[in-house]
Amino acid sequence: PDKGQIGVVLMTSGQSRNLFLVIQKSTQMTGYYISMVFKSIYYLVSGKVSLKQMSGPIGIVQFASFSLDRGIFNFLDIIAMISISLGIINLFPFPVLDGGHLVFLVLEWIRKKPVSAKVETIITNMGAAFLIFIMCTVVFNDIRLWSSRVDFLKSMLK
Repeated sequence: PDKGQIGVVLMTSGQSRNLFLVIQKSTQMTGYYISMVFKSIYYLVSGKVSLKQMSGPIGIVQFASFSLDRGIFNFLDIIAMISISLGIINLFPFPVLDGGHLVFLVLEWIRKKPVSAKVETIITNMGAAFLIFIMCTVVFNDIRLWSSRVDFLKSMLK
């Protein structure tokens, strides 16, 4: 009873799980993560948080690594949060993202003709430039905050 099949043990508590409760809990957590994406954007736009406080890929690796040290379930939770967040952000109506492409498709449907290629290219390039600026900023923040973030994560282990 204390060993999993083929030697893999993911849950050692021995509690039985009801499939419907698991689906309900995962749906609740997905909704929570989606709301956190919107709350984070709201805080950023309203000035409650600064662009300097955003984490990029380096910070994400730091947090994921820390969560893996705390156990596989913590790690999978962080990975799920990242996946859900990226999926929601990708649907934002912003040029370059899938949501931006959907906006062009809706405009084409409403107007019964496509947006001119020149206008679409200009808007897409401006969106790409803005996203590159944001990405460079968060990577710079990740590098700048590396040691303080490591200290913070280590303090959480105590």
